[in-house]
Amino acid sequence: YVPDIVVADICGAGDTPRESVAASLVAPPATENDSVIAMLFTDVRSSTQLWMKCPDGMKKSLRLHNICIRNQLAIHEGYEVKTIGDAFMAAFKTSKLALKCGLAIQNELPDLDWPLS
Repeated sequence: YVPDIVVADICGAGDTPRESVAASLVAPPATENDSVIAMLFTDVRSSTQLWMKCPDGMKKSLRLHNICIRNQLAIHEGYEVKTIGDAFMAAFKTSKLALKCGLAIQNELPDLDWPLS
């Protein structure tokens, strides 16, 4: 199984389905006194069904997935706010860093050594 990632600016691109793997940016408008942060959210599409069909493969896959995301967060100065299951919530100083991180994750995930079962 190779997860997909969809990058969407949810402030302008409409809704991204909950069941798709999503790396979504939220960048509120800044004022002079505000500091702006960008949030990145990820989620593995159809993970509940995958856990039921192939729990051993999903354990290995989740480890690979989490290592990939955490490595990219470190490279792109992201802060892991929390994880729930296979979903990540991360914060960045700028939307550009969040976008670069999401794209780097998207590019790296297909190249990982995913288990076949």
